[in-house]
Amino acid sequence: MSDIISGVALGSAAPVIKKALNALEPTIRKGATGLAKHLIDKAVANLRIGFSNYLSASYDRCRSVKTLLSQDRPLALLDIYVHLLLKCQDETIEDDNLIENLESYGRIVITGLAGCGKSIFIKYLTLCRFENGYGKIP
Repeated sequence: MSDIISGVALGSAAPVIKKALNALEPTIRKGATGLAKHLIDKAVANLRIGFSNYLSASYDRCRSVKTLLSQDRPLALLDIYVHLLLKCQDETIEDDNLIENLESYGRIVITGLAGCGKSIFIKYLTLCRFENGYGKIP
């Protein structure tokens, strides 16, 4: 497949976005034969063109955050992230384990009091899915 995503247009997020889109391609191609492969090739190319700007903006929005202590400048999320223990009924799950096994859970609702880290966790989840997308777009 040709390299459609321009590194200049996407800046520093280009390698991560390319990885996420490349991981999606086998999922789209699964089971396609003959004429369907040609149509799927076109669809994959269109997705790469259409989603690259969205994915770049999403990656940039999630990779840095402002905090109460650094309101004037954003900090890299991965540098300040504190790992969470999440509770589901009687089971306690580490955040990285939840992210790795996300597909096995189906639907998930994250609840908690204000300021407990729900939004930061979702940003962390998004960044992790960019890095290891498992064939899914974050």
